[in-house]
Order: sequence, then structure tokens, then C-alpha cells
Amino acid sequence: MPHSAAVRKDKETTKVRMVFDASSKVLLNNSYSNTGSCLSGVPQGSVLSPYLYNIYAHDFPQHSTVSTCLFADDSAVLSQGVQLKYTIKTVQHFLDKLETWLTHWRIAINVDKSQAIVFRKWGVIDPPCQLSLFDDNIQWVPVVKYLGLHIDSRLTFKKHIDYLSEKFWGRISLAISLVGRRSPLSLENKVILYKQILCPVITYGSPVWGAAAATHMKKFKYRNVACFVTSSSPVPLKTRRVGQRCTLNLSRAETSSRWCGVVVRRGGASSDKGKDFQLHIFCDASPRVFGAVAYFRYVTANDDSYTSFITAKSRVSPLKKLTLPRLELLGAVLASRILKYLTSKFKFPISKFFLWSDSSIALHWIKEKASNHKQFVSNRVIEIQSNSDPSDWHHCSGRENPADYVSRGANLETIIYRQFWMHGPQWLRTTKNNWPKNLNCDFSSTDPCESEKQVFMFACEFNTASIIHLSKFSSLQKLLRVSSWVLRFVHNIRNRFNKRSDDLSTEEINGAEKFWIQLVQRDAFAEEVNCLRACKLLLKTSVILEFNPFLDSDELIRVGGRLQKSKFSYLQKHPIILPGKWCKFNGVQVTAPLPALRVEQSAPFSVVEIDFEALTQKTRINITLFYFLCAVTRALHLELVNILTTETFLLALRRFISRRGLCSKI
Repeated sequence: MPHSAAVRKDKETTKVRMVFDASSKVLLNNSYSNTGSCLSGVPQGSVLSPYLYNIYAHDFPQHSTVSTCLFADDSAVLSQGVQLKYTIKTVQHFLDKLETWLTHWRIAINVDKSQAIVFRKWGVIDPPCQLSLFDDNIQWVPVVKYLGLHIDSRLTFKKHIDYLSEKFWGRISLAISLVGRRSPLSLENKVILYKQILCPVITYGSPVWGAAAATHMKKFKYRNVACFVTSSSPVPLKTRRVGQRCTLNLSRAETSSRWCGVVVRRGGASSDKGKDFQLHIFCDASPRVFGAVAYFRYVTANDDSYTSFITAKSRVSPLKKLTLPRLELLGAVLASRILKYLTSKFKFPISKFFLWSDSSIALHWIKEKASNHKQFVSNRVIEIQSNSDPSDWHHCSGRENPADYVSRGANLETIIYRQFWMHGPQWLRTTKNNWPKNLNCDFSSTDPCESEKQVFMFACEFNTASIIHLSKFSSLQKLLRVSSWVLRFVHNIRNRFNKRSDDLSTEEINGAEKFWIQLVQRDAFAEEVNCLRACKLLLKTSVILEFNPFLDSDELIRVGGRLQKSKFSYLQKHPIILPGKWCKFNGVQVTAPLPALRVEQSAPFSVVEIDFEALTQKTRINITLFYFLCAVTRALHLELVNILTTETFLLALRRFISRRGLCSKI
């Protein structure tokens, strides 16, 4: 293509630019080329990638059981099913279809970089067969990286969280001099740097992998980090002492040899006869932590009782401040979950379950009906009652509750060398007569804030039957006039100083007609009228949804349609919608009467209708067929001609007249 240099002296970087002359003429074989419009392709100098991607996305093969995610240079195929073999077979069928499409459009694909993965919550993940594309097997992988997310086959997002952790702490090490406590920057600048540098690392894709977030120990860490970031002062003395104390306890635990002497005694064998197994779980809560601890109670044939520590769980209190009874209820939820877990793991029968709490209010909620309380309490009571029997819950004092160590905290040495933690309270190893007794407290008026408010709804039924019965009228005009007189009477009663006494007017008759139309529409389309009044969308099951209805100024339902910009009248563009039983013809146009020529008695072919039809065959021979139809007897006469001209038509008409006689009217 001819081109030349364009010099631009006002530019500093690019002074010379190449310009192509697309409209130039080329001399070829003693003749010049002509310019013309290009009906395909893209404009000169434009970007070709968006056009190619639009073609690729709109023409990509589709399958009823396979979903596709298309991007500029990467695409994903997803299929789901109950059986793994059927799912892989569906994907392979789609890949075969895709292979044909790629070959047709000459699009190359890198099979070596293509990967396949099976998402499955339970069961074996190893696929039974291979997927192939262009006779090459696609590699099965346990983890795939897609759009910056590391997705594993179990959807645990463990590898992705590890990757985010390394990336996050790597950026912190680089930005600690700017956002740290010793940084001279202001708090506002620190927050801006945090949002721009650190926050995007954690928030990217968080709706997907957020289900696998941090544990409660990281909540403590994040609380302290938030405290340090939002304050430019040094670490508080109380926080520093707590950290030093925890570090000292952990170092003692690691270096002390006294850990070797700690023995947790379990019960005897389950096959021994004359023995009884009981499970006791204690729960407690504080404003910071709630938890539970479980013990075995083992009774021998000689009525000797032994107790043994099983497990303990703790949780950090929610960031939102809750009342202490609600926190005690959360501890009870944790105790019920421990009960459910232990009963599913034990292989020997347990005769009795005991769950203990020092909160009488929480016990009152558990033993009551869940629907009597507010949503927060009701949801937790439902879970507790599904995991345990409310009759198994008992009350004990706070001093005799070993779960108090979990809620308030204690040193390692205090926990290890106290029988109260390792074996439970002393009365647990005695007979049942020495156990705490349940409290008989009346909580009917002590906790009104957690009770569900009872709402009473009263409804009255009104008889809205009309005083005028439509079945008593056979004429519409009579109905409208009677209704007009009734409406005038109502008007005169309401307006004593502006009464009407003259003859009925056209406005009054039209008002009566609108009244009856409104009454019929309210009766047949009650839900539609309510939706239109509230400016809501109609239900998909509505019978008038296709008409795009709306309410006019008189609150009549009319057809929306597509004739808003036409020159028709308002009634023609937006007719009133009525039920089918109130329409005389139901939209069917009345057939016009036959003309006089068709109903008067006459000879055949005296009144004739003429029409023609052109027939084209594969041999490119054109044949025209003339129809001569009698208007009275409906008899038919046919004439064939080779070409449709005036002369051939006159010849065909002469042949028809010579055979059928002269016509009186054509």
C-alpha cells in the first residue's frame, strides 16, 4: 500500500509518522483500480482483539448440561452430576463438539496447558477415565489456579489461604516502616496505605474462599492488630504483660519435664460386665470466652466411681457485645455439639448423659419451647434440643463448675495439678444423692426482653355485594341509566348544596359505565390491581401479563401494547381489559355480509373472479396459471400460458369465453 512520511514539528518525541494512502489507485495491465466500500473486516487502524473475542464468544459451542466461562484468552468448562462417570462422559462429548468447532475456524488451543479437576466433597476423587482433546490426554490435577484463586478438589481453599498469608506478610514486611507504630506518617495516611497495599490481598475473592477463614485464635490477633493500627501510641502495659505471661507459660510447658508425669485415666473395657458409663459435660461463659469440658464417669460392679477427663473446647466471644445469659447459651450450644460428636465416636453404650450449667436463665430457655423466644435465642435453643434431650440439662453452682477455668482462664500449672480440672468436681465421684439439685425458679416475668412478642390480628368480613344485580338486566343501556340514577342519588346525599335535578347527562352515563368496568376488573383481577397500585411487577402466573397492563387516571386497567407512538386514538392504542365472559365477541372480528352478486341466482361463470399464479420449475421454464372462479357456484376454470403478458392474458380470456360463454361481470 502506498505510504509517505508526515512530519510534525510541534511534537517532541515522534516528529515523523507514517501515513498509508488506502484510497490510492494502482495501475495493473494498463488499467487503474477503482475504490469501493468494504463490507467486511475492521476499520483501518482499529484494534482487532475485541472483534475477534465477540465472534469467539457468540459462536462458541453450547451444550444443555455443560456451562462455559469465556474470557479473552482462557475458558473453562463445567459439568455437574451425581455420577462421576456420567459427568466425565458429558464433558468428553462437549470436547468432541469443541474440537470440530476449533478445526472449522482454525483456532489453535494449547492442550499441554489444559487441566481437568474433579470437585467432590466426599468419596474418591480419582477419575475413572481420561479426557482427550485432539488425541492428547488432558492432565488431571488436585489444585487449579483460576483468576488468581487456588481451587482444590475438596473446596477447602487451604493452599489459597497459605498463598495469601505469604503474600500478605511479605507486603507487611515491606510496608512496616510506613504503617508501623514508629512511622512518622499520620493515621489517615496509614489507613490509606493499608487499604491500597494490604487490604486488596485479603479481600480479593473473599466471597468465594471466605467460608475457610481464620479460627478464633486469629481473632485475638486481629483484634490486637486493629488496636495498634488505629492508635499511634505504644503497646498498652496490660496487653504487654498478658503477652509476656503467655510466652512464659508456653516456654515452661515446652521445657518442663513434669509434663511426662501427667496421666489421663480412661475407663475400663467396654466388654466388662456390671459396669456403667456416664458422660458429663460442663459449660460456662464470660464476656470474653465461652467453652465446655467433658468427663467420663465410670461405675464398677462394687459401686466405686471414677472420673476421667475427655476433651475441652473454647470459643472467643463475638465482636458484637452480648448479654451474659446469651453467652451462657452459646456455651450450652458448644456443649451440645461436643455431646453429639462424642456419641458418634464411642463404640460402647453410654447409659446416661448429664449436661451442667451454672446459668439458670439459659436452662430455662433450653427447657422451654423455642418459638417463645426471639430469633437469636430461638435458633440456638433449636440446635440444643436437636443435639440433646432437655431433660438431661441440670444446674450446678459456679464454684463447682470446672468449665470456669475455660471461661476465666488459668495457668498451665494450675490446670495440670488440680484434680478439679482433671477429674471434675468432688461430688461427681460420689453417689447421685450428693449431686446438686435442680432449681425450681419461676421465670415467667424475669426475662421479658427475650420473649417473643405476641401479635394478635383481628379481621372483620364485610359484605361487598352490589345493590344492583346484573342478572336482572338484559340491556346495557338500561343498566347504565339505572346505575346513573343511583349514583346521582349518592351524589345528592353527599352534596346537599350542589344537588342535581335535571335529566341524565352523557358524563353521568359514562361514569356509570366506568363504575361497572372498575367493579368487574376488581372482581376478576384483584391481585393485578393491587400490584399496579403499588407499582410492582405482576406475577408470572397472571393471565394479563402479556398485555403489559397499566392503570389510567380513572384506575381502569388498559393494554400497554406497542402502539404508543402511533396516530391512533387513545382508546385504540390502549383498550380496556375485561374478562372473557363480559366480552360479546372476545376480539373476533365480525364477518362482513356477502355482496349481492354472490347471493343472487345466476348462470355459472356469469360473474367471474380472475387470479393468476406463476409456476417455476427446475428446467427454468416459466408457466403462468390463470384462475377463473365463479362467484355464485364457486366453480373453477384453469388456463395455462407460457409467459405473463397482456396478449397471452387476452388469448386465455378468449378461450375461456368460447368455452364457458360470455360473462356479465368480471
